[in-house]
Amino acid sequence: MDSLVAAQLHNWLGKQLHIFLSVVEILHGMSINDIAKYVYSKSLKDNISTINITIDDNISSRIEKKNENESYNNNNNNNNEIDIIDNESSLNNMDSDEVLYTENLSTNIHQYLKLSQRTSLAQERIYLHERIYFDQENSTAIYNVPFLLKIIHGTISVKKLRIALFKLIKKNLVLRTGIKYSMEDEYLKQYIKPMNEYIDDNNYIIDNHQEYYSFQMSNISKQQELEQILINERKTKYFDIESGLVLRCHIIFHESSKRTIDNDNLILSVNDYIIFNIHHIGKLLLQH
Repeated sequence: MDSLVAAQLHNWLGKQLHIFLSVVEILHGMSINDIAKYVYSKSLKDNISTINITIDDNISSRIEKKNENESYNNNNNNNNEIDIIDNESSLNNMDSDEVLYTENLSTNIHQYLKLSQRTSLAQERIYLHERIYFDQENSTAIYNVPFLLKIIHGTISVKKLRIALFKLIKKNLVLRTGIKYSMEDEYLKQYIKPMNEYIDDNNYIIDNHQEYYSFQMSNISKQQELEQILINERKTKYFDIESGLVLRCHIIFHESSKRTIDNDNLILSVNDYIIFNIHHIGKLLLQH
């Protein structure tokens, strides 16, 4: 189970049952059966009389479609809501209820995890649109979303900016989420691009950052050059959603700025620019 799946399971259990497991616990050693047993004991402790698990609309529609081909659970054919346990009966028949609870919850967790790795309809639309109509090398990008920032006060270290970007990507999994077609499952699936520990807190190896975000530096002397750079940022294919590369940073030095170098570290100052560019599919993931 990777970190994206663990985070999704954490959120799903919290939303459905108001029971929150640590993502770290899920990642390290907890089987699905262990999770089901923990939720059962927690529900008894908190005196939750009835626990209902409702799979969200996007997931439930896929389950309904799957049910047409596989009768994996007769109780789900006509209803997306699954009553797991009534704790009033647990006083008289706790053992059988625990078995029923853990079996049902384990089944639903398995089903949820399998289907939650599938991309959303919006992600599928973007992926297929690019592949069908804009996959040629000379084609124009249509899903770039650039943001232009101008420095009007103070200075910014380029090295520290890149360190911040690296930490941001490391913390926010959606910024290194790739989408690939699974031949085995026959649908598009999300996956987390692993982030190797190239660095420690004090010594970042900048060269390896290019694996996680696109980076460029330019020099300009007039407004027309900036406008052309912005056009390029919107139209050039900088991203690779299959490999999880969905973020870009473009540093622009203006000749009127007082650019300095501090211990081999470039410093941005007033009138310099930063462009952050993100693929729309990454922006879509951040919104959710």
